[in-house]
Amino acid sequence: MAVPISAALVSAVELLDYCARIPERDAGYVALCTGLALGAAGLVAALAATFSLSPGLALAGWVGLYGALALDPWAGLGMAAATGLVASHRRPAGVVSRAVAVGFALAAVLVFWPAAAPNLPLPGAPLLRQGLVPAAVYLLLGLGVVSASGLRSRRRWMPGTPALAGLLLGVLLAASYGTGRGHPDRNMPGYGAAPGAETAATILLLILDTVGAQHLPMYGYARQTTPRLTEFLARSDRAVLYPLAHSPATWTFPAHASLFTGTLPSEHGLHEGTLFAGDGLRLRPMRSKRTLAELLRAQGYRTAAILANFSLVHLPGLERGFDWTVAPLASAALPGLGETLRQRLTPSWHAKYAFGMPTARAINERVLRFLSACEPAPCFVVANYMEAHAPYVPAPPHAGTFATGEATELGPAKIWHDPQTMQALVDRYDEEILGLDAALGELIDALRARKVLDDLWLVITSDHGEAFGEHGVTEHGTTVYGEVTQIPLLIQPPRGVRLPPEPGAVSLLDVAATLGAVGGGESLGIGRDLRRPAAGEPEAQIEFFGHRVRKVEDFGRLTAEPARAVIQGDVKLIEQAGGIEVYRLAGDPYERHDRFDLERTLAERLRGRLPALDAGSGPASRVSPEAERALRALGYVR
Repeated sequence: MAVPISAALVSAVELLDYCARIPERDAGYVALCTGLALGAAGLVAALAATFSLSPGLALAGWVGLYGALALDPWAGLGMAAATGLVASHRRPAGVVSRAVAVGFALAAVLVFWPAAAPNLPLPGAPLLRQGLVPAAVYLLLGLGVVSASGLRSRRRWMPGTPALAGLLLGVLLAASYGTGRGHPDRNMPGYGAAPGAETAATILLLILDTVGAQHLPMYGYARQTTPRLTEFLARSDRAVLYPLAHSPATWTFPAHASLFTGTLPSEHGLHEGTLFAGDGLRLRPMRSKRTLAELLRAQGYRTAAILANFSLVHLPGLERGFDWTVAPLASAALPGLGETLRQRLTPSWHAKYAFGMPTARAINERVLRFLSACEPAPCFVVANYMEAHAPYVPAPPHAGTFATGEATELGPAKIWHDPQTMQALVDRYDEEILGLDAALGELIDALRARKVLDDLWLVITSDHGEAFGEHGVTEHGTTVYGEVTQIPLLIQPPRGVRLPPEPGAVSLLDVAATLGAVGGGESLGIGRDLRRPAAGEPEAQIEFFGHRVRKVEDFGRLTAEPARAVIQGDVKLIEQAGGIEVYRLAGDPYERHDRFDLERTLAERLRGRLPALDAGSGPASRVSPEAERALRALGYVR
């Protein structure tokens, strides 16, 4: 009985920790992980019965299994040895009780230590969350419980061991949750009115990470991946859809930096060439005199960045101007044995949890909370959503809308995938967009119910798209073709404001300029104010530095080729791999028919409008261990 009791306690600790930290609970995920943990304990119990092992030895096997899977094999061996030493005691009843306490204490520390460490007043707390140091802490605390339980008087063995384990849990819970520093979104500040609040309009900027325009029906896609956004666009008399919107960059870091500064990657300096591994992972900080958040905050706005892409939290310079920057923990994985077994036994079930990316509904909840907290001051809220980013693991009820069968690959797509696998990844990517669209519809409904939807600037866009082999490359950060660089852009201004339609090229730089002018009275960066009709042919520029040689094998040869592009009106010119290509996007939106030989004069004129693609230079700083883990988890570093 001792092993199942210990397993039940461990599973209860996992479930309580999950419910305490996660406002949006997935019952299926909790049930799966808890069931796997209990199943492992049952297996150990069955083996113990089959081979007539003593209860103490069975417990040693259980604790060792837990440590080996949830930590590493050496930690599991040490934990099993410590429990085995206890099990050698002559009095079996006392041994079982003590071993259960040891297993429970070790499990408690295993579950709560990563959350507690940042809040403990200990030197080198980040180091304590990694490697062998926490394993040693688990063992020392476990042995401490053993020693305390072994204190004897002439009376029977101390009955207070369970109370000691409970006390340990209480201390760790207080360290984790008492201060709230481990969860910065718990202490949402209440802001008072700012000067000029009565005349400024709130700005809500929604960034749909990795959502390409070519997978949206409003841009001509055959599948209905965004029914709620399509309905919103048809229902609104002010919303404007920009048919040729582009990102100036091809992956998350430079695209967000361009959106927040209004400058090209070669100017703000945060691009492929700024992230590199030398004697350790290093990153050059963003170069910019002023960010959009800084400009708006100076005008009395309260500012927040709510980021599902947790790597952005570690981006040096991107946080400038934000009163509040957080990557919510809404879909964090359970930190114990059940999640470890899920990753090994059923990797495609609830795989998003392994990356700790918050769900769209969790982001919505923070957005609404901040909008309420900052009233009556005007707000500038940036929300980043990660549903469409790999791994492509759509959730019910949208899973199965386009795809059939169990996923054998979770993405991103690799250039060597066979056509069936590639199509399955596209199907699941589309289902992720469908689920995100449903959540965006819920946010719009909530804003409408609060009677604020007509009083704010609502901007819905993306940082880049995703390639699935259309031009010999996959993923993003790999090419300047439209599957990666053409993005959705939908803007609804407050009532009483009208935006002119724009059939030609626009860019995230124009979004930065427009929002800067809306909130601060002056444009930001080199873009143009979209509230004014374009003077002449509207233009957008794209830069890709191509410093990704190690990704060629998986994502295609163009990933190593620097490239740049300019779109003027609906004409796109690309320079890459020593050649020039020209496309007419109005009649050829997927860039399949190169017109360079037919339009050489136009090509020569547009070549003078290509961006500089200047990598620049500057000091680079070693990134933190947390940042490196985030970058590697999302595939930005290999």
